[in-house]
Amino acid sequence: MNLTKKEGWQWPVGIIVAYLLFMGATLGFVFFTFGVEWDLVTDNYYQKTLTHQDQMQAESNALSLQEPLRWELREGRLTLFYPTELSGGGIAGEITMYRPSDASLDFSLPVQAGSDGVQQVSVADMKPGNWTMEINWNSQGIPYYTRASLYIQ
Repeated sequence: MNLTKKEGWQWPVGIIVAYLLFMGATLGFVFFTFGVEWDLVTDNYYQKTLTHQDQMQAESNALSLQEPLRWELREGRLTLFYPTELSGGGIAGEITMYRPSDASLDFSLPVQAGSDGVQQVSVADMKPGNWTMEINWNSQGIPYYTRASLYIQ
């Protein structure tokens, strides 16, 4: 058998090249994953799960109202219409606006319904795109919860 030196080195070089390619791909994947930003909806998932049943009850309370919470998005304003059956008991709570693609844009504001049960929220400063609105409010000691998706143009 007549082997030249070049033919004898093909297997070791192939193994080394394959190993180096594997290591390079692995390191590239590691550096890529450390560079990706992970925006979570909430920072305290454990704390949120402890109050999950309360939130489900508040959502059930909101769904059982004769007149549900309504909203209109027009001309740079979000108008919230709280149920008239609750306007006599005073409405308090919090509105949280989540931006799924960028958690740094999330913000909260208080529920400030007028005597007619209507609240105006300016959306002129909000970045266009998909937003999630969560409203936690209570009236006469009964909690209510509503969640909706909005698209700001």
